[in-house]
Amino acid sequence: TPYEPMLDSRRTSQTWGPYFDASVNVMTNLTLGAGVRYDKGDFDGSRMSPRASLIYKPVAPTTIKLLYGEAFRAPNSYERFYSDGLTQIGNTALRPETIDTYEVVLEQELGEHFKASVAGYVYFVDDLIDQELDPDGFLVYQNLEHVRGRGLEFELSSRFAHGVRGRLSYTLQETKSWDTSATGAGGDEAGELSNSPHQLIQGGISFPIYEEKIFSGVDFRYVSGRTTALGTDVPAYFVVNLTLFSHRF
Repeated sequence: TPYEPMLDSRRTSQTWGPYFDASVNVMTNLTLGAGVRYDKGDFDGSRMSPRASLIYKPVAPTTIKLLYGEAFRAPNSYERFYSDGLTQIGNTALRPETIDTYEVVLEQELGEHFKASVAGYVYFVDDLIDQELDPDGFLVYQNLEHVRGRGLEFELSSRFAHGVRGRLSYTLQETKSWDTSATGAGGDEAGELSNSPHQLIQGGISFPIYEEKIFSGVDFRYVSGRTTALGTDVPAYFVVNLTLFSHRF
């Protein structure tokens, strides 16, 4: 049978974005940072994304950070334009996803080789893009959800002579979402965000096996169970990776 293309779409896009970033030492142990980025493209208007940081070192081995930032993700070409006429249609009216983040970090050096940190964060996402069925039965990407996430992260890292390094981290988080498609701006009752695990454990160690040019490493990741968009449960999983890499040749 002759070849029959289901989609032939040719489009161009252009995005540009100047940014400004600066930091100033308010005191010898206090640094204030600020920045802003302006993005203009073929998405919904233009976007201004500010960020700010305050870094304080009360004593030499201790650092306290207060961080704030805004960012966005514009809908991609697939989400906006893909339409096969059978199962899916495009949506050129999609708005960018936006996120506001707030974070507090405490870092502590433990002797010569170890460093520990504790971080607490909260973020708010608006206009999260996801798929749903339209009244005609076609899949279409829409700005459906508002999301609030919060969590704690603990990390211990080490660095020894001759390139031996290790790290171990644990993240505990909660994410809630409000589907705005049915009830308007107020959104529906808050529920768990799909495909968002509550716990994440990561760790690894790398060490040289030939001088300091060829290294081997072992790292692992544990991801707790989560719920899919269809309401089914996905069990937790554990992955171990072995790597071999080189540099400094």
